Amino acid sequence: MNSAYWRLPLRFFLVLPILCLTLGCPVAKKETKKEKEVPDAEAQAQKEKEILELFKDKEPSDLPAIFFEKGVQTKDDPVGRFVLLRLARDKAAEACEPKRAYDAVDELAKSFDDVDALEMKKDVIVKLSKAAKYPDEFFDLTNDAIKLIDQAAIEDFDAKKYKDNVRERMMEQIERKVKGKEITEEPEEAPKTRVLDLMQALKQSLDSAPAEEKEKPAKRRKVAGKR
Repeated sequence: MNSAYWRLPLRFFLVLPILCLTLGCPVAKKETKKEKEVPDAEAQAQKEKEILELFKDKEPSDLPAIFFEKGVQTKDDPVGRFVLLRLARDKAAEACEPKRAYDAVDELAKSFDDVDALEMKKDVIVKLSKAAKYPDEFFDLTNDAIKLIDQAAIEDFDAKKYKDNVRERMMEQIERKVKGKEITEEPEEAPKTRVLDLMQALKQSLDSAPAEEKEKPAKRRKVAGKR
């Protein structure tokens, strides 16, 4: 097996601290409608007990899909909907089913105003990393973490704080011309110190990997006789 293939988990653990730092700051609480508030812990605990009792005879491997489907279908019971989707998220993460776990988070964020989807997906990625066993799973998690960091950066960008220096200099020159003054030549800026963009460096590292490492590795083979 190519040694680069087994370095994929290391790359994930290099990206993970950046993800936690990016999404580690508390978010301002939004105003929420009563019917879209996250249920309190006591109500959740009682409902979870009922749900687990109801599905106790189901195969554990089937539970993520069952909880997700039932959670999406539940419209008139906010506590039940929240707990079912939360269980779907957690069980999917434990089973290393990232798509279902992320979908459960998206459904929770649509239904409950004070759910922070990005923060919750970060927690899901951490849980998935504990369940992951194979390099190809870490390959996927690394890409998911980078996408989440990019998404958080875009959402945090405030266009009002951006200063357009080029436009300001052009307006100054136009104003000089209007007043009859000569347009001065813009002095060349001194070379700026290059600041290391860690995320960019990580992305370049992924892009510059050997072809066999850069391509998504083939899924692991199932063990013969395993169901």
